[in-house]
Amino acid sequence: MNKWIIAFSLVLVLFSCSLTATQETNFNAQAANYLKAVNGGLMLKVISKTHPSYVKHIKLKGDEIFKKTFSKKNIRKERVSNIEVRQIKEKDYSIQIAFMAESKDFFNETIERKPYVAISENNGLDWYFVPYKVWKNKNIYLKVKRLF
Repeated sequence: MNKWIIAFSLVLVLFSCSLTATQETNFNAQAANYLKAVNGGLMLKVISKTHPSYVKHIKLKGDEIFKKTFSKKNIRKERVSNIEVRQIKEKDYSIQIAFMAESKDFFNETIERKPYVAISENNGLDWYFVPYKVWKNKNIYLKVKRLF
C-alpha cells in the first residue's frame, strides 16, 4: 500500500510542475521569436518581448543607458540558439520558467550558456523575458511576484 502512495505522490509532483500543451506551444513560439530577434539584432522586437517593467526600469535610468542596454551592438554579439528549461514554477495564472540559452559565434562554436527567465502572467498566453541576473537582482523592481 505504501508503494502505491509513494508512486501516486511522485506522479502528482511530476505533473504539477509541467506545462499544458497550449502553454508549452506558446512558450516555444514566443521564445523562438525572442531569440530570433536577439540573433537578428532587431532592437524593437527584443524590447517588445522583454518584460515591460524591466524596460520601464531601464528607461527611467535615461536615454543613454536605454540605448546601451538595447543597442544592436550589444544584442548582436553572438547567436543565441538552443534553450534548455531548468525550472518551472506556477501559481494561479502566473508561470515562470528559468532556462539556459546557448550562445554560438558565427562559426557555430559554443561561446557560453546564458540563463534567462520567461514570465507569463496570463496562464501561458503571452511570455516576456529577462536575463536571469536581472531576475535575481532585488534592486530592480519587476511588477511580478518572483516564484523562485
